[in-house]
Amino acid sequence: MRICVTNDDGVAAHGLAVMARHLRDLGHEVAIVAPAEDRSGSGTGLGRMVGGDDIGIDRRDPIDGITVVAVDAPPAMCVLAALEGVGGARPDVVVSGINHGPNLGFAVLHSGTVGAALTAQLAGVPGIAVSVGQPATGVHGAVVTDDDPVWARAAGLAASFVERCHGWGAKWVPNLNIPSDWDGTGTVECTRLARLGAIQLSVSGEDRVLVRITSSADLPGQTGGKDAWPVDMSVNGAGRPTITPLTGIGTADVDAAEVEALAMAVSA
Repeated sequence: MRICVTNDDGVAAHGLAVMARHLRDLGHEVAIVAPAEDRSGSGTGLGRMVGGDDIGIDRRDPIDGITVVAVDAPPAMCVLAALEGVGGARPDVVVSGINHGPNLGFAVLHSGTVGAALTAQLAGVPGIAVSVGQPATGVHGAVVTDDDPVWARAAGLAASFVERCHGWGAKWVPNLNIPSDWDGTGTVECTRLARLGAIQLSVSGEDRVLVRITSSADLPGQTGGKDAWPVDMSVNGAGRPTITPLTGIGTADVDAAEVEALAMAVSA
């Protein structure tokens, strides 16, 4: 398969190279098309869009024969550029990751890693988001070194999903989260999004806003089956990978009569 690997940590991130090499070693045709610098938290944003604007593209030295293109734009724009042939032939699959830090709960709305995969899905191309980390230990979790074995384990698990992409196609996006100290054993748990907002802002003085990343352990009322629990070793003592099916923009499943009544009320 032709696979585009992207991320939101930037084209030089370690997890990106690990994922691309692993897929290449399996015989796939791989190209890296990723932001020139860290664009974490960009969601599905494309950046500034004005007719006639140019977006900078830097063709970097290949990584072990893998094409590398750095784009001066968020990951969603990188995906669109890849689909237009920036990294070579149009990809069959888009793999976003491996992200350094978990992408869990409703906060995935803001994730550039997830946003890239959703952008692929909306374009009719299978996309998967892959992240490693422990929510209870901060943004980057326990993964602190490039030689941590969890990177290779995560790449292997993600590749197994990629090779079965015909099963999920562009109908939905697998959001795969792997605990920092996963030993490579056990089953992957299918979960739904935990109803939590991991990103909190508070005003600090008159000219500063403090961003705080919270973990599921800080938030009350969580129950089993939510994605933030199985991946969080501090909560249940048995961390294991989770896969959460996501989808992009769609019409809300609500009673049409309710919407029509509202429209009539404001039109009167």
